[in-house]
Amino acid sequence: MEQTTTGKVTAALCKAITEIGAVEKTGYNSFHKYKYASDTDIKKAVQPAFAKHGLALRPLELLSLDGTGESKSNRVDMVIRWRLSHSSGEWMDFEVPSTGMDSGDKAIYKAITGNIKYALAQICIIPTDDDAERDSPKPKRSRKKTPALPPPADPPIEKVTLQRSPDWEDHQKAFCAALTDIGFRYESVCELCENLGRPRPSQMSKAQRLKLMTYLNSNEGKLKMSDLEAP
Repeated sequence: MEQTTTGKVTAALCKAITEIGAVEKTGYNSFHKYKYASDTDIKKAVQPAFAKHGLALRPLELLSLDGTGESKSNRVDMVIRWRLSHSSGEWMDFEVPSTGMDSGDKAIYKAITGNIKYALAQICIIPTDDDAERDSPKPKRSRKKTPALPPPADPPIEKVTLQRSPDWEDHQKAFCAALTDIGFRYESVCELCENLGRPRPSQMSKAQRLKLMTYLNSNEGKLKMSDLEAP
């Protein structure tokens, strides 16, 4: 049966959002030296407020699952439909996409963790630093000059002349989550793309961003990023 009224669940959610507020960041990226809000941080902040106001969030349906983590790119894409239920019997559904990448067998688990994290963060409007296009100081440039390389025979990304890709808004959170999983910051990847004469990820098509992630997981890509951020 299709839900027709959501007044009580919406009112309860608004009260919970007010109580949750900002989330303390305990996650730490040792490679780039920055803190981030982990899925555990968000769950700890949300759970008491949800329990107090009669709210429960559960996965309702796996809408799509692409990749098994065993392909060359070790990538898994999924979309999950979630249901936010209230003790009154009212509920509301929403969908969350996510991506997981791992050189071993954990890609699907990273995709699931990212999906849970962003489902809670978005439904509760939790402030994060996930706006990849925000204005921020550029990271310190490496004092070690990166030697110019001849154009590869099969470049990982084709150069395009687009502004921002039409699908970027829908995919940027999953893309940035995948970067965090492999230890890279979006700003650093943008700088690498500029050094290579390539467009920013926000200007690429979905297929080009997939090529970029494959390149960043390669030995060459990791070496380039290491040289770029060397102190």
